[in-house]
Amino acid sequence: MEVAESSPTRGPIAGSRILTAIAVLTTLPCGVLLWYSMSAGDFELFFLAGLGLAICGIAWLITTIVLGARGGNPRLPLVFLTPLIVLITLGLYLTDVPAAVGWKLSKSSLDSAAATCTRTGRIGVYTITSTSRRNNACFLYTDGGWINSIGFAHYPTDPPPPSPYYHYEHLDGPWYQFTERF
Repeated sequence: MEVAESSPTRGPIAGSRILTAIAVLTTLPCGVLLWYSMSAGDFELFFLAGLGLAICGIAWLITTIVLGARGGNPRLPLVFLTPLIVLITLGLYLTDVPAAVGWKLSKSSLDSAAATCTRTGRIGVYTITSTSRRNNACFLYTDGGWINSIGFAHYPTDPPPPSPYYHYEHLDGPWYQFTERF
């Protein structure tokens, strides 16, 4: 019985393919996190994306350690590709770039929705689950938040009054992002 010799390049090529696959798979939870940030989406989506990132991170770490221990020499840039994708995502997320983009893309649609304060569903990049009018303002609730309700408040004439139940952050003009405390 003949034993086939393994090619000395097989290990690094296989390792490079695995690292490339992990990097490609990592873009999915990273994209979901950026969408979550842009659209004030469901907290469950954030949790699942974090879980996906953790799984990809563990796979990357194990692959990198095994390749290093076996003397495999994948192309060096591929080793750093997955962490680079995660760092770019983290940088965008922490600087609120996706949230600012989501706001810019949706502001004119939200202006129209605030005029009647009755429209729900997809408005711009946001999913508006309910609306209410109080204190001369229109409240548009999104599907985000975990314990607290969140959304956008349109105060056309005056800023929102102080409240122990609401926290407001000014966005632009008459618009505020609010958190309704549980």
